[in-house]
Amino acid sequence: MQSRRCLDCAKTVEAATTFIVNGRVLCTPCADKKVIEIQAAKGALQVLRGKDPTICFKCAADFGSTELPLLAGMHACESCRQQILNFQYPAWLKMAFAALLLLLGISLVHGRSYFAAGRSYYQGKKLLESGHPVEAVTHFQKALESGTTSADVLQNAALAYLRAGKPEEAYKVVEGHTFEKTALFNSVEAEFNRWVQASEKADKAAQLYKEKRYREAANSMHEAASAYPELPSFADSADRLDYTVLFDAGDYDGLVTLSEQLWARNQSYESAASLAGAYSCRYAVTGDDAIKQKATEMMNQARSLAKSKDEQDSLSEWQPRFDHRIQTRKVLTRDQYYAQFPQQAAMEGKN
Repeated sequence: MQSRRCLDCAKTVEAATTFIVNGRVLCTPCADKKVIEIQAAKGALQVLRGKDPTICFKCAADFGSTELPLLAGMHACESCRQQILNFQYPAWLKMAFAALLLLLGISLVHGRSYFAAGRSYYQGKKLLESGHPVEAVTHFQKALESGTTSADVLQNAALAYLRAGKPEEAYKVVEGHTFEKTALFNSVEAEFNRWVQASEKADKAAQLYKEKRYREAANSMHEAASAYPELPSFADSADRLDYTVLFDAGDYDGLVTLSEQLWARNQSYESAASLAGAYSCRYAVTGDDAIKQKATEMMNQARSLAKSKDEQDSLSEWQPRFDHRIQTRKVLTRDQYYAQFPQQAAMEGKN
């Protein structure tokens, strides 16, 4: 790990935490201050994140004083370097309008099923081009049932799946096929790249969460959700991390506001349990019986909404912690609760 000296406050900080503002190396607080000053003065502004050549940008492994080689402008260890270099994007076959006519001709010759597949393809393509990928997927699925290997069909189907938030299905469509680089190929590759970049941000968020760097984890997950909004799970994970940030900071009013918004958006077991937890935190601080009543009512809602085995298991784990918070007006984290009641942790381990 390398260090840098802030040119404003003269503090020595980790290189990876610095920013370069208009050519000056600054620590994070000084960089934030400098950016605000420049924006207020309406001056030219260029901000770059500082890099530590001894830390792998992908796995974050620290190699001490050894500088790592560059890969696309980023420092990567050999293991990550090989993973990136050997990542297999599908290659694409040359396509042309004649291939489309050939597909239609074959469908007419070999039966109505092929004709139906061709019709489904054109319907799907029209919907895709008009900005309706979710509706297009249904038609592409029917086209693919014919077993076609048409480059145009496969690539457009993959594009529809990617824009509909189904990257795994998109990869299944093109896996094992070779395609020539064309404008359509570039579009599909760009969508795959967007998915990969979003996934990397989500993986980073998961690692930051394990390190209990909750705010950074939430920011990274929001970046993933912004990069690939078609996948709802990214946005859901970002909301859960926002909840953790507020809880960790003791901002129970903010926790209630967020949880009420999530409940209004989607009335599920998870949103009910989260809102019950937020109300219980506010009750623990205020002692307000009206808030206690809201917490109890939402917990009843959560019980009624817990349908799947995972939800029922989650409820059986959360219920005693909720009851303890209501009874004692003490807000304990999950770890704190089981440290205080190790026998409860042992019982959960058996379930």
